[in-house]
Amino acid sequence: MSKKYLFVVNPAAGLNGRALTLLEESRAIIDSHNIDYQVAYTERRGHAKELIEQRIDDENQWVIFACGGDGTLNEIVNAVVARENVTVAHFTSGTGNDFIRMFGKESIPLFSNISELINGETHTFDIIDTGSMYGLNTCSYGFDARAAYFMQKFRWAKVLGSKMPYNIGVIATLLGGIAKPVDIVIDGEHFAEKFTIASIMNGRFYGGGYNPTPQALPNDGLLDVLIIKKINVFQLATMIGLFAKGDIATKPDICIIRRAKQVTMKTPKPDVAQIDGEICTLDRLDLKISNYKLNFILPKGVYDRFMAKN
Repeated sequence: MSKKYLFVVNPAAGLNGRALTLLEESRAIIDSHNIDYQVAYTERRGHAKELIEQRIDDENQWVIFACGGDGTLNEIVNAVVARENVTVAHFTSGTGNDFIRMFGKESIPLFSNISELINGETHTFDIIDTGSMYGLNTCSYGFDARAAYFMQKFRWAKVLGSKMPYNIGVIATLLGGIAKPVDIVIDGEHFAEKFTIASIMNGRFYGGGYNPTPQALPNDGLLDVLIIKKINVFQLATMIGLFAKGDIATKPDICIIRRAKQVTMKTPKPDVAQIDGEICTLDRLDLKISNYKLNFILPKGVYDRFMAKN
């Protein structure tokens, strides 16, 4: 069985098409490794899956590089989730790159170094099964998902900082109200009231660097759950600050924190949800850790440093 590589590039990802530029700058380095590789370019949402299905076979071992941001990575995860002969690497060039943030600030530049990834180590990570699609990092209902919906309309503001589109989205979301009713069951424990945010995490960061679940591990077989109770506009700024820094647990009066195997969330009418930043509108989510696992490449030493801190 031969080893083959596929670089799936989102030309629109990153500031000024950074994904495309970074790959072109790395071509000579890729060639120096004498690997059998192809490059494919996405043209629209969902195109990554089509490109992978056209090129990947079952007779060879494949390494697929997600050349873009979290959206590109999510598309690739959904395309390969049942393929045991595929390993995924995130050649990061998006503005968020939230999944790999958990491995530490000092490690982030390594994911933009093609040699570090080609020579990296493969680790097995959990995948969130939502019933309709898969997520590697996060899924949520509520204020943050609606903010992410508006964030997409303000992507131009990323030139002012990675969090700026999300911050503007937060302001826009205020116009629709902070808390809404959600019926939530966490491993049989039932909560039914108005909530501000319900985040179900496999990773630690989303929204361009917000850190709701600082203790989450991507391979412990559990979902990390954070629910923010109903708060008012005066509490919102404090909540967002704590939410961003990973300190929300210091306010147990406004949050519910659990680790779980299964979570169900229902809303009286369809509401905005996000799965790895991909926006959808639905009235129910049934979440669990998938039976499938993802083979994921980390630069050498990154995993050991990460686990040593945890």
